[in-house]
Amino acid sequence: MSSMVLAIVLGMVLSWKLALIAISMQPFIIGAFYTKATMMRNMSRKLVKAQNKSSELASEAVGNHRIITAFYSQEKILKLHELTQISPKKESNRQSWYAGIGLLVSQFLTAANPAGHSRDRKHDSRLIKGNQCIEINF
Repeated sequence: MSSMVLAIVLGMVLSWKLALIAISMQPFIIGAFYTKATMMRNMSRKLVKAQNKSSELASEAVGNHRIITAFYSQEKILKLHELTQISPKKESNRQSWYAGIGLLVSQFLTAANPAGHSRDRKHDSRLIKGNQCIEINF
């Protein structure tokens, strides 16, 4: 905890404008990662519920395989199994899109932090020195 406070104070002393930009971006970056984690957790619950229906049908068919064979119901059971797989497939496709968008946003906020661009512009215009850039990064 004390090293974090020291890093913040040192960053503010060396280049307070750059430090303010970097600090102002932190809530957005944290929010993006939290949203991604929450979204993935909720989506996996929905997918497990959808898969449970299909598993129940398959387990019941295995348990009652003699009855199914005796009444020639194999085709009916296979069609029911295919119907129970439609919902998990749709849910899985939808989740992959949401997860991809969530990952895109969180990676973009992490990589496109304006503090780095601001630091480069300030260094080019000689507002901060090269050794200050190195000290800020470390």
